[in-house]
Amino acid sequence: IYLMLRIRLDLAYTISIVSRYFSNLDNIYKQAVKYILKYIQGIKELCLVC
Repeated sequence: IYLMLRIRLDLAYTISIVSRYFSNLDNIYKQAVKYILKYIQGIKELCLVC
């Protein structure tokens, strides 16, 4: 939760949805996590943390 308060708003909603199912990751959620990580890697030059 602390991380979500400090992270960019465009990622907060997506991370909250994926984290609901983190204990039982199906294939679609694994793909979502990979997509999120690729997105974060692509914007790492931008201000990720406020």
